Amino acid sequence: MRQKKIWTANWAANDGEAWRRSGGQGKLQLLRSIKDVGAPQVVLKELNIQNDLDRRSRMRREIIALETLPHPSTPRVLEHNTEKFDDINVDLYAIFEFIPGPTLQEHVAKQGPLSLEASVTLALSLLEIVEFYHSAGIGHRDIKPDNIILRSIEPLSPVLIDFGLTFNINEHSVNETPDWQQVGNRFLSLPEHAAFSANKRDLRSDISFCVAILFFAITGAHPATLINGEGQLPHQRPEHRDRLDALPKGQRLTLFYVFDIGFSLSLAQRWQNVDALRAHIKRIAHLTDDNDGIASIADIKARAEAKRDNMAIKSAIDHVRFRIKGATHKAVEKMGQGYEANIEERITTMSDMSSWIRCGVLSVYDGRITNTYYGIKAVGDELVIRESLDRTGIEGVVIERMPTLTHATSSGLEKAVERRIIENVHKSIDGL
Repeated sequence: MRQKKIWTANWAANDGEAWRRSGGQGKLQLLRSIKDVGAPQVVLKELNIQNDLDRRSRMRREIIALETLPHPSTPRVLEHNTEKFDDINVDLYAIFEFIPGPTLQEHVAKQGPLSLEASVTLALSLLEIVEFYHSAGIGHRDIKPDNIILRSIEPLSPVLIDFGLTFNINEHSVNETPDWQQVGNRFLSLPEHAAFSANKRDLRSDISFCVAILFFAITGAHPATLINGEGQLPHQRPEHRDRLDALPKGQRLTLFYVFDIGFSLSLAQRWQNVDALRAHIKRIAHLTDDNDGIASIADIKARAEAKRDNMAIKSAIDHVRFRIKGATHKAVEKMGQGYEANIEERITTMSDMSSWIRCGVLSVYDGRITNTYYGIKAVGDELVIRESLDRTGIEGVVIERMPTLTHATSSGLEKAVERRIIENVHKSIDGL
């Protein structure tokens, strides 16, 4: 028999209260305590579709994240039964503290965009929450104006809610989002969250959402996409420029630099860590027309800091290319006299975070060259190495994926490359 509305043992619907919310995943309503009539109201969350195992597991992940790592700017969990998420005969529910106040979306719709100072304060507060969860490997993936409640306006106090799409990079989940399924939200559609992307669990996506929240707070507009049909980033689009162009020059230039990086199509080109983004946002409120935000030493250092992790990725790609080159020489040594390595490689560029290397084997006796191409590209927090039939190294069979920062520890890559080069030379000989 199906267990429904188990929460009625301790709570009752607040019939005189019209506050209700509903989204794609669940519905919310206010409850009052039956046993303590003077207790504050609470919020009940129930799933819209109780027999959907994916939605049930999402709700379970949300509760685990909030219970394991409670934060003053996230809602407290008071009661739930999500431990029974795998039993579809039990209707799941969760009860949270009620946080009075409008969402950021509601506030901007009613009062208009925030001031630059308030927008900066909001972004910095949001980054602090995100950093807290990222330090434990937890990503949110659904940061948007509807999921930010303003506990108070003066002073601005945002609360981040709805951890239904959360993930922990330190744990492998059996309910991990499949490649074909899209995640994220329509507030800002990120390419790494699109259907058939294999990189849906990257903490840097949350940092991109924080940039989008800053943009929304200032302009009142949803960025929607990183690049529109005319190839424009959100802050470059004519419909948003009136609000942005009214800002003082120094603040505007530094703000545009934040957006230039934050809205880059390539994840590897966006802000790589909270510290770098926060340092730049802090500077915005203190700039004037007397300081255009470009010429100072402090700004130059801040820009270099913003690219620090990008340089680490570039170094990782270069290191992998060096290992592939070494594997080619080892393969040639095993084939003995009469064979020489004939190698061509492309240096890694910061523009697309990729490289390729042509691993040629020259037969001294007949002048025949057998080429095997390898492409190395940063995709999210991984380096993807492909064996390709053309010199770009972009298309082809994936022979290995490795975490960017542990690229030096894998020993399987050299063996795979060495084996494949020898096999390709044999095929070339057989084809004569």
